[in-house]
Amino acid sequence: MTELNLKEAKIDFLTNELHTHHLFNELSRLNVMIGQQPATARAYLVEFAELLRLSLKYGDQPQVPISVQMDYLNTYAQQQHIIHKDKIRITIDVDGDWESVHAPWQLFFPLVENAVKQTEVLLGQAPDHSLTIEILLRKERDRLHFTVRNPFLVQASLPSAGKGLKNLGDRLKWSYPGGGFKLSSFQHDQNWVATLQLPLS
Repeated sequence: MTELNLKEAKIDFLTNELHTHHLFNELSRLNVMIGQQPATARAYLVEFAELLRLSLKYGDQPQVPISVQMDYLNTYAQQQHIIHKDKIRITIDVDGDWESVHAPWQLFFPLVENAVKQTEVLLGQAPDHSLTIEILLRKERDRLHFTVRNPFLVQASLPSAGKGLKNLGDRLKWSYPGGGFKLSSFQHDQNWVATLQLPLS
């Protein structure tokens, strides 16, 4: 196996691992919802089917338009609205045209999924609150800047970063062997901010 083949195989493995991880989480949630909230489960299943369709269509492609990946996040936001109504709002602010810009599949989703999980934990401790997750996509010079900002308190945080974020870090290293990407996260006031920068050229 050549070095290129090894790289492609590793990226495929990590992408499939992420897909399996997400699928397991969704099916587990649906299993609970069907018993407790069947009408909500049916609406949730419609959005889940669209997410699954996009994953099956693009999951084996090395590069996917950023616009398609943002469509995926929009569908995921609609899915979360079915569960949480206005208790957790996800806003998506995209600046510029991304049709012709490509990146490996599902580099953004783990950051958003982690933000939702953190916010769900916080909502569990303050059920009367309405919380907002902000997603921003920008071009700055020759780089893509993707930012997720969610409410955060240390005492309400998850015990670990989760499998999805570890998977993301591994895929970035294999997808950009020469570097050029920057993944960071930090607490700012009462928010957790995660940023991903990718080269556009």
